[in-house]
Amino acid sequence: MQERYIERILKARVYDVAIESPLEAAPRLSRRLGNRVLFKREDLQPVFSFKLRGAYNKIAHLSETVARRGVICASAGNHAQGVALAARRRGVPAKLYTDQGGPFTNDHTRIVCANLGIRLLHAKPYHAWSKGKAERVLFTIQQDFEAGLRLPGQGAQTLEELNAKFSLWLQSIYHTRVHSSTGMTPVERYQRGAHLAKALDPHLDLEVLFYHQLTRTVRRDGTIRLGNQLYEVDLSLRTLAVQLRFDPFKLDRLEVFYRGNAFGLAKAVNAQLNSQLPGSDTYEKHP
Repeated sequence: MQERYIERILKARVYDVAIESPLEAAPRLSRRLGNRVLFKREDLQPVFSFKLRGAYNKIAHLSETVARRGVICASAGNHAQGVALAARRRGVPAKLYTDQGGPFTNDHTRIVCANLGIRLLHAKPYHAWSKGKAERVLFTIQQDFEAGLRLPGQGAQTLEELNAKFSLWLQSIYHTRVHSSTGMTPVERYQRGAHLAKALDPHLDLEVLFYHQLTRTVRRDGTIRLGNQLYEVDLSLRTLAVQLRFDPFKLDRLEVFYRGNAFGLAKAVNAQLNSQLPGSDTYEKHP
């Protein structure tokens, strides 16, 4: 069994898209716990999470026949981003089915799905039966997989071991077992959507597609505020509502748009120079 896991690890194609993230020492936590603690910096991955690994590896190992039938990801977090990135590399379509939680119905999720050509689906509010399939899957996992972990010698000691056990259970048991309500295995059910296959544009800048978009009104001194930081924009945009597009995890590039036209990058305010703008005080008082 161990040899099989090692072989699957060595054949994994995660580094087609993932990086070999570094280990960083955590001196304060180490001193507090009296042990050496290291952080595995998976937040440095392209989608800021380790979840890219499983999503891409799974899709990368699909046969061409199965891949053409599409992928559904029931999430809206960085796991879904991992699926989106994998879908781009493999040319696999994706649908996103979520509940009505705030993280799943916000503007950013809708924009990202629209940019990627993903069909965003939500469970109907106050209609428990629209989430029945998801709840049934969770129930099966609890009653079958999790129960098996409680058997002597079957427990998982690490997250990696737990993921490996779950992946094996999912592929060898759950996906091959006939579902009581459909009369089909999940794999057979999954393979019915071959006509939905489509490829993403290979020239798309995937990182830009995940940018957050916010609207701000430019002040009369040519500045806008984002968080606790003031930024300067083109003075021709004063008093106008502009759209800001940016990576919320970096904030090293703040793109400015007005009515769909690009107006360059916003720059952190130089308070001294900004205060010397000709007529800025009078312009504030006399619109």
